[in-house]
Amino acid sequence: MTPRNSGLHDNAAEHDAGSPVVAPHARLPGYSRECPKGPRDSEFFRVARVIAARTGANIFSSAAQLTMRNTRRYGGYVIHFGMVLVFIGISGTAFNQDKQMEMSAGSAMAIGPYTLHLQNFDSDQQPNYSAERATIDVDKGGKSVMMLYPQRRFYPSNEESGTMVAISSTLKEDLYVVYAGRSPDSNLPVIHAYLNPLVKWIWLGGLVVVLGTILALLPNRQAVMVMSPAAESSPAFGSEGQRPARASISARSQLPKDNV
Repeated sequence: MTPRNSGLHDNAAEHDAGSPVVAPHARLPGYSRECPKGPRDSEFFRVARVIAARTGANIFSSAAQLTMRNTRRYGGYVIHFGMVLVFIGISGTAFNQDKQMEMSAGSAMAIGPYTLHLQNFDSDQQPNYSAERATIDVDKGGKSVMMLYPQRRFYPSNEESGTMVAISSTLKEDLYVVYAGRSPDSNLPVIHAYLNPLVKWIWLGGLVVVLGTILALLPNRQAVMVMSPAAESSPAFGSEGQRPARASISARSQLPKDNV
């Protein structure tokens, strides 16, 4: 005797044998199952466009909603991207340059694409310290781009000296100019310049790693499906005010048992 649920087992076996498993977002309107396989980033923006088409939001808001549905996954992506930025910044240390030179007023020193011109040298007296300052004009490609003012301070209260470094920082490179004091032989100011590429990439990568870690620690936000009411295609009651289904059942219950 064939069991009544044999059809269920046959359907399950047929499903396990060759039926594909459909992803939940594949049932969204606007999603095409014929999309070519590509990298994960293209899949991310493809699903974000589907969410934008369904909800009416912009692509950035839809991408944020998709990110919050799996924070550990996308937070890990952000952390990996931050580490790439850090390694790029560290690789710039192989191209560091530094140069030291005794300079008088009007002399110049070249380092990398920059030329440092010492304009003048003066001193300044403050209540708690005295300072010696150099005024340096920095040009690049024959054009003046900035003015730097490195200082060397002396604090008489504790008989200590300190150096105030003049810094010019960009995303490409950092230029540090240090007034190292006077030469004991010539009594001329000694200027020490450092040119370090890609320093900001290390700081930027570290910030991205922190943001990715915070994102990965946030709880996932579950997607909410909004159901719209469907219009009824058939009347709920018959012409005489009775339910057709119940009428057929009650009529069948009145039949003799031999005819059932």
